[in-house]
Amino acid sequence: MRNIVLIVEYDGTDYCGWQIQPNGVTVQQCITDILCAIEGKPVQLNGAGRTDAGVHSRGQVANFFTESRIPADKYRAALNSQLPESIRIIKSFEADADFHPRFSAKKKTYKYYIRNSDFSSALTCRYEHTVSGKLDTDKMSLACKYLIGEHDFASFMASGSTVSDTVRTIYEADIAVDGSLITFTVTGNGFLYKMVRLIVGALIEIARGKFPPEHMLDLIEKRQKATLAAPAKGLFMHSIEYR
Repeated sequence: MRNIVLIVEYDGTDYCGWQIQPNGVTVQQCITDILCAIEGKPVQLNGAGRTDAGVHSRGQVANFFTESRIPADKYRAALNSQLPESIRIIKSFEADADFHPRFSAKKKTYKYYIRNSDFSSALTCRYEHTVSGKLDTDKMSLACKYLIGEHDFASFMASGSTVSDTVRTIYEADIAVDGSLITFTVTGNGFLYKMVRLIVGALIEIARGKFPPEHMLDLIEKRQKATLAAPAKGLFMHSIEYR
């Protein structure tokens, strides 16, 4: 059995997330259906992370096992020729048999895009959250520092998750500003259900002056529940590291 790895890019706007579910079209289902047709038998496709409905990806990693003799790099073209334009295989290659996109991952990086403007852009509104009123990005940057390190992030997990271990390590969390575009980048060893979107929601409240930057620390240490989740459309699974 050969272990084939896919690097997947997708616009999640019209999908009910990555993971196959009974009601709604998902990215995993679209790719799996085509793989089954290519292989002529059922295929189990595994992903590195379960992006929610509306969330995008520049670097989702997936794998499947096959006995086929098709060269690994040929799967990219074979899949792209049949996938909708909103899903693209960036790369396909063969990996060691013990490689798993989720369990082998060391670090994951997400990016969230905020447009600080009184109106959204017709060209980019599907990929960023527009927030009116002046946002204090210096306060956002200060608040980000409290995220770095190993913490119990239970305050940033939405209801509906069955995860019992809520401790995660954040290696990087920062804000970059380019005109009216604010980019939040966060890298960690793993993330809870809607964790990034709840962090961004807290950052927006801090940037509006509702809370001081130290509010981020209170949310973590005092287990106060974050309640404002930023919309899915601004979130991108950016990259995954395996070393």
